[in-house]
Amino acid sequence: MFGWGATNSILGFSFISTKTPELAIIAASLGKHTPMIFLENGELDEGIYTFLAELKPVYQKGQNGGSSIHAFINGTEEIIPFKPQGIIDEKLGFVSNNEQEIISDEEIDDGHRY
Repeated sequence: MFGWGATNSILGFSFISTKTPELAIIAASLGKHTPMIFLENGELDEGIYTFLAELKPVYQKGQNGGSSIHAFINGTEEIIPFKPQGIIDEKLGFVSNNEQEIISDEEIDDGHRY
């Protein structure tokens, strides 16, 4: 089970690499009361990728935007590289249900869209 069993929008998640599990202690003490998701060596696996894709917030036309899900990245780009950070950002950002787009891993390079 990922993220406290969340099945819809939640305030946020803390992402921690298995390279530096001690950062979980620091993250917990910063007052960010969010589920922690551990990334194997700082990378997304298929299960986490799918989980985040299913949570992507979508709002209806006419609403004033929507709620983003916050991602607290614990570590530097050497611990969690830019590419997984970019994928996390894209998966948790909100979109209009009229403007939904699917972005593949190939479209994200070093955390930036082409």
